[in-house]
Amino acid sequence: MKKIVFLFVLSIVIISCSSDDSEVQDLQEASLVFNCDDSPEGSEWYQNLIDSMACGQYSCKISLLQSTYEGETVFYTQITDELCYTQVKYTLYNCQGEVVKEMTIEESREYLHNSNREVEELFSCNEIE
Repeated sequence: MKKIVFLFVLSIVIISCSSDDSEVQDLQEASLVFNCDDSPEGSEWYQNLIDSMACGQYSCKISLLQSTYEGETVFYTQITDELCYTQVKYTLYNCQGEVVKEMTIEESREYLHNSNREVEELFSCNEIE
């Protein structure tokens, strides 16, 4: 009798769970949440990232962006000026300023053109008005 009850409960649990991990990942990517436990603004690593953008030294618009990578909130810099074309390797940082991923040019291009990814601009400089 215990085996029957156990199998019944187990079958309900199995039926109610999705075995397709891609459905779960698609759902997570569709409802991106941009948050960290503490706001990175004002932190030393965040300010260092802005300083590394070398604002004023170039004529192209440079942005500090927030997005996700493999379900984790990440930050990175990018030249976002339509008139400036570059191929760069992105370095993604997490909420604590730790490197999550140093991408190759090919990985960076693929990441940039991922239409499922939401992006938020947090800071920009060298923008011509």
